[in-house]
Amino acid sequence: MLKTLVDSCTDGQTCPAMYTDDTETVLVRGYVETRPDLSLPEGEALVRVPRSLVAEGASRLAGQ
Repeated sequence: MLKTLVDSCTDGQTCPAMYTDDTETVLVRGYVETRPDLSLPEGEALVRVPRSLVAEGASRLAGQ
């Protein structure tokens, strides 16, 4: 089951967010980014999230 670690908006539906679950991983929700200078293998995506979201997520993970 996903646990919201941090999100960057009030509705929790349409903004970048970080989630965690029981697999010792972090899932990041963001805006899909395409770059001509980066080739990603099938099944991967590059997402853009605010730095503040990453910092807050790291802080909360450190406190677990």
